[in-house]
Amino acid sequence: MVSEVNEERDDGIAVLELNRPVANALAPSLRKELASRLTAAFADPAVRAIVLKGAGQGFSSGVDITEYERPLEAPRVGDLCKMIEDAPKPVVAALHGSALGAGFELALAAHARVADRSARVALPEVTLGLIPGAGGTQRLPRLTGAQVALEFLLAGRATEAKDARLRRVFERLVDGDPLDEAKALAKDMATSGTWKRTRDRDPGLTDPEGYQQAVQAVAARIAALDSAERDIVKCVEAALLLPFDQGIIFERALFDDRIKSQAARASRHAFASERRAGVMPEIAQGQARPVHHIALLGQGALMVELAILGLDAGHEVALVTGADAQAKAIMDRVAAIYDAAVKRQRLQATVKEQRLSRLKSADLASALMQADLVLDDGAVPLPDDALALRPGAVWASLQGETPDPKRISTVQAAEMHVVLKHSRPAHSTHLVELAVPGATRPDAIATVTRSMSAAGRTTVRSGLVPGLLSGNLFFALFGAALALCRAGYEPDRVDKAAHDLGFRNGPFETADILGLPQVLSRHESLSKARGQRAPKELAILSARIAAGAKGRAVGKGIYLYENGSPQSDPTLSEWLAAWRQDGQGPLPDGADVERALHAAFVNEAVRLIENKTVLRAADLDVVAVKGMGFDRRLGGPLLQADFRGVFSLFQAMQNLEALDPMLWTPHAKILEMVKNGEGFFGRVGEHTS
Repeated sequence: MVSEVNEERDDGIAVLELNRPVANALAPSLRKELASRLTAAFADPAVRAIVLKGAGQGFSSGVDITEYERPLEAPRVGDLCKMIEDAPKPVVAALHGSALGAGFELALAAHARVADRSARVALPEVTLGLIPGAGGTQRLPRLTGAQVALEFLLAGRATEAKDARLRRVFERLVDGDPLDEAKALAKDMATSGTWKRTRDRDPGLTDPEGYQQAVQAVAARIAALDSAERDIVKCVEAALLLPFDQGIIFERALFDDRIKSQAARASRHAFASERRAGVMPEIAQGQARPVHHIALLGQGALMVELAILGLDAGHEVALVTGADAQAKAIMDRVAAIYDAAVKRQRLQATVKEQRLSRLKSADLASALMQADLVLDDGAVPLPDDALALRPGAVWASLQGETPDPKRISTVQAAEMHVVLKHSRPAHSTHLVELAVPGATRPDAIATVTRSMSAAGRTTVRSGLVPGLLSGNLFFALFGAALALCRAGYEPDRVDKAAHDLGFRNGPFETADILGLPQVLSRHESLSKARGQRAPKELAILSARIAAGAKGRAVGKGIYLYENGSPQSDPTLSEWLAAWRQDGQGPLPDGADVERALHAAFVNEAVRLIENKTVLRAADLDVVAVKGMGFDRRLGGPLLQADFRGVFSLFQAMQNLEALDPMLWTPHAKILEMVKNGEGFFGRVGEHTS
């Protein structure tokens, strides 16, 4: 069995090195071995002191969140922290790289900490709907005070050890490897025979009145009474008011309750799903090539967004538009967006200039000679004798549309060709959908996914179908919105139901953002691709377009935008009232607008899963969160279906089926799930991402 805790001896100092791929996560096996090594070192008279360190690139990433889906095994990290803090010999933590979550809590329990100045520490549990569970809320305030501890705990972001706010956390800071300094400090402590446990230190508690004021000020800003943030404030307050041991018990009780909560489960689901989305079968088989030069073939707003995305990622970007005026318009718009960022103090002027210097207009021949990645929206005509891609370069067809085979053949890109669809606007949203034609080599997939990951984007794999994943999910959601509108509900009522479900923008608001002509065209084309007739409810869009209401960009779509925010249009209400007189009746008895939207989304999701258009169900929650504005704190519409009950949505589908059979006739798989008591992520009452 491979050891997960290495041990070396140096002049009476036992150096215990955490050594578990990946990132020295505190798995049960590592915890057990560390407890055994500590016990042996405490009992060995030849050991005068102990230094804890991490192997590889960092100290420890903490507990793997997948462990939280089942009862935590002994010893828990809190038990290890107590062992370390109560040790009969001095224990020093040597930190480099990252010390995160329970890994940082382990270090806080040591009698001293030595860190590389650039080491990054964090207690990020709040981002997972949790609180620290191994004493972090009790030890950190004792060192830093309430204000700094609360800032650190509630932000959940990694902070460099050299941050002035953490000056009392580290006894010594060094440039580079902290091991030698940690051993020297441990030796000094052993020689003097004196050291102090963190629980007995109180520099952060010396001003009780100021401490309480800080706690109360933060508590007043937290609206949710039942939240991880509120629990963190309670724990930090307990660090002042309760004896240490009672504070630890209080923290663990709140941690154990929080870990079972739906909010925490949803946050863990979102985190794990996003991390898993990039796992695709071909990546391990392919070799990712570095991407330095990007060629953009196209025109319009998408090219502006992709240019900014490429420049922000550090790439050289060449515009191939087919017209000098188009290239200038794109470059001017990119510069204007950067100017606005500088004005808002989100970007330094020097950084703006540096990025713009990497944006150039180019002809097709010169662009293809240098490009590592070509992003093509199909709008720029290719000459019959177009140059072939240079070796290793990838050609990506955009918009998620099925590409013209002749176009791919012209540039000899069949083996290095992928289809991409960026969520819009591409420079500020974080989802990219990837579809792979049959002849594509794994190298192309590996190159694109690594490039997008480096640019901060989550890539989700889709089957090569019209609309890819998000297009089909929105097709169902918007189709349901149209049917509900036909049945008597005003657009703002439908959008409010979508907000209540978890979407930032409702279907009609989204249509205004995308542009009504574009939404009409896409809905008609997807209906045709599915062998369906376009729904007659699309008459709403046709009527608005005919009246000059084309979307938010022109100030008038489904809504009016005179003051920037959507306002109901009385003329649309009048049109709808007249239109409904020759239409369908109201919703069936007991129907609920929010459940109707949710049911349509879930029914379409099941169709995509059963048709193998998506690799895994959780990917559809990622698409909803990253690409469709669903609240990440809720995990995703499919997880919410598990929480609310698939049977409840099945009943809603049965009730709504007559309103639009294409949307609400329950898929056979949903009936099977109901019969077997299954959810999307485990059996009813369970949750496994």
